[in-house]
Amino acid sequence: MPPVPRRIALALAAVLALAAAALPAAGARAAAPQLPPRDPAIAGETLRVAPGVRFYHLLARAADPAAPLVLYLAGGPGASSLSPAFVGNGPWLLEDPFAPGTPRVRPNPWSFHRLAHVVYLDQPRHTGFSHGRAPYVTTLRAAGRDLVAWLRAFDRRHPELADRPLVVAGESFAGAYLSELTRRLLAGQGGAHRFAGVFLEAPSLGPAGAAPAWTERAALCRMGLVPAGACAPGAPGSRAALQAESALTPMRTGVLRFGRGPRVPRALRGVRVPMPLDGLEFPAGGLVRRHLGFSPNPYDVRLPCRPSGGFPPWCYDQRKLTALLDAPRTRAWLGGGIPARRPWRFADFAVSVALSFRDRPPSNAPYAAALRAGVPVTIVFGGRDWIVNPVSGRWLADRIAAAAGAAADRLTVVELAEAGHLVGHDQPEATLRLLERLLAVSGASP
Repeated sequence: MPPVPRRIALALAAVLALAAAALPAAGARAAAPQLPPRDPAIAGETLRVAPGVRFYHLLARAADPAAPLVLYLAGGPGASSLSPAFVGNGPWLLEDPFAPGTPRVRPNPWSFHRLAHVVYLDQPRHTGFSHGRAPYVTTLRAAGRDLVAWLRAFDRRHPELADRPLVVAGESFAGAYLSELTRRLLAGQGGAHRFAGVFLEAPSLGPAGAAPAWTERAALCRMGLVPAGACAPGAPGSRAALQAESALTPMRTGVLRFGRGPRVPRALRGVRVPMPLDGLEFPAGGLVRRHLGFSPNPYDVRLPCRPSGGFPPWCYDQRKLTALLDAPRTRAWLGGGIPARRPWRFADFAVSVALSFRDRPPSNAPYAAALRAGVPVTIVFGGRDWIVNPVSGRWLADRIAAAAGAAADRLTVVELAEAGHLVGHDQPEATLRLLERLLAVSGASP
């Protein structure tokens, strides 16, 4: 998609924000959530990052004050980091998060804060419970400036953590955010922190069209996504033909067309904006769909895709998590001065659109530079995830390793076979152990 002029991107983001704000909160009539006793080591905070910009975060302290600091980001773009705080390796677990019923929360035995002080940060601007009147950011460079400003504000608020070794971590599109932050940390913008490591789960790496977006026959057979006859030795059909049938292709491309009425900003009147949706499916005529009878969930091929109404199509039901975080009791329990009228969304449409208009810089180079600077990098893919599929992931990781040269021995790439896109949710103990290994390799563990 060609770049859209900045004035159109900003105006569109404003329109979408107004439209989203008019929607009723999903949890308005939900049953009161069941929450564990409040843990004094875990609390929400709001920090001023810039004029009209306030970032919300959740700080989960480790038992050992000398533990390193981990900054954890969700992706999206526009996804709230409170989602992995409850549905991942955060301090709490939402029971049966994608099933109907009353939200029930319990402590997570595999939480990352068993190893480090962890901050789950809602960013970029207007994501999750972060709020303010400043304009949306439309580039990763601008998002990176806000991240550095937040880090400085956090260090002023918590001087006892300001000299802790820093590991940056995140999932999905956080691979792009953290690439820009990595570049800035390597340039010395991390204050007194020693940049100790990078931990990525199912990350977006590099330009989306640069890597092969197909799987291999062995992987399809292992997951039962093709008939057994196609997996037998000497089965007919070339590898190229099978790959062509199983290639991931865009589900559809929508076009958002604006009218010309007085309520539409002048810059948008009559504008047609292509909207490539990020949800993917196996082609309707392909071997996989013919065998299964449905297009698998691209985030976890063990599941059918039932879009939840988010942008991009998320194919996980976020209503229970939304009900939990919109409940006044939960907001008081979290702390941090969340505005009472601020609705929570898993992924904010306006933020996603604002950051999707510009081509993002390749994320591979900063990670290769980190390796060359002695910073270890761990990348974890879910074997059942085809929106950030492990075949493409290995291809891109090879590019990072090639650019790192002799320093590539600091790169760890892992595929967890029984995990989808929510790697930390599907394999919580394994991801905790991988973080533990990274901290040990980096020398950040106390």
